Amino acid sequence: MRASSAAPLGDRRARDAAMSDSGEALPFASLMQALRALTEQSATGTLMIATDDNHSARFVLDRGGIVAVAFGRLRGMEAVAAMRGIRAGRHRFARGVQVGASESQSLPPTPELVATLLGDGGPAQPSAEPGDTLATAPDRIRAVVVEEVAELLGPIATLICDEHFASRGVPTGRRALEGLLEALAAELPDPTRARALRERVLARID
Repeated sequence: MRASSAAPLGDRRARDAAMSDSGEALPFASLMQALRALTEQSATGTLMIATDDNHSARFVLDRGGIVAVAFGRLRGMEAVAAMRGIRAGRHRFARGVQVGASESQSLPPTPELVATLLGDGGPAQPSAEPGDTLATAPDRIRAVVVEEVAELLGPIATLICDEHFASRGVPTGRRALEGLLEALAAELPDPTRARALRERVLARID
């Protein structure tokens, strides 16, 4: 008599979702659970998602690690930030096929990336040293930074800022804030604008 090795129902559903096409549209959380299941299985291939509003997303996996991410024309963490707006979609996993794996992308560790997409984790908030803590609330800091970058870059500012917040978190100390502003300044081609960004943000945050 062969011993039963059945997995818990929740694990089997995640595994089945990861191994086959989804016959119907699934909520975003279920799509990301399928992605997590693939990473835990050390799978290699490409998870392709067609959203309910006719956009396409793609995760390239190499032995369970996510090596490339795309959402429409966006790549890397810029794509990850935009994916948080997906409501639902259908997915298909092409095992052994790595579409776009040659693209060089700077991504966080796979468990952290998946947790960010699922909304049950994310980067730790940068800690502030004694005397370095900002009085301004993190939500306000985030809003000010996005507003000032938008003044210089226009509508794309939200995507760029989300990418940096996803990798750094929202700063709570002045040194961390200046580090964020330095990174954002690198996105600006004009050094004068980069200086203006730093001055304008610091003037509005205590």
